[in-house]
Amino acid sequence: MNSNTKNSSSYTLESLKEHLIMLKKDFNHSFLEKHLDAEAIKKYTNNLETQIVGQIAIIKSMTYEEKMDPSLLDNSRLQRVANGSGQEIKDIHLLLKQYKLMKKMMLKFQEKPNGKEPPPAIAVKMPVPERPVYTDAISLKRSA
Repeated sequence: MNSNTKNSSSYTLESLKEHLIMLKKDFNHSFLEKHLDAEAIKKYTNNLETQIVGQIAIIKSMTYEEKMDPSLLDNSRLQRVANGSGQEIKDIHLLLKQYKLMKKMMLKFQEKPNGKEPPPAIAVKMPVPERPVYTDAISLKRSA
């Protein structure tokens, strides 16, 4: 983990970009292969990859100051970032909303109840039940 992501006050859009790059690189198809047919997997992963690439382009189109403080993004800056990234302004707003949720989540993970250290987490591997793969409406009717 980068030092930028260690505490929520330093969680920036640059940190989010790093997470998106890791997600794109480490995306695992094996889970999807168990639950979806090949056509659905292709559609889902293409859409996800397109979204991630677009979000990374948005962040790369921002100045250093905008990445550190997204509140600087006024209408003219939003338009410049949209033009530079090839995305729409609504996509930038969606990314900023996602960023705010991630930053809030990072803060919650770091909160200490009553000023004490949180108890250590216990890792438990939960079994994933096997689900049938439905490829057409006929197989859905047979299973009902």
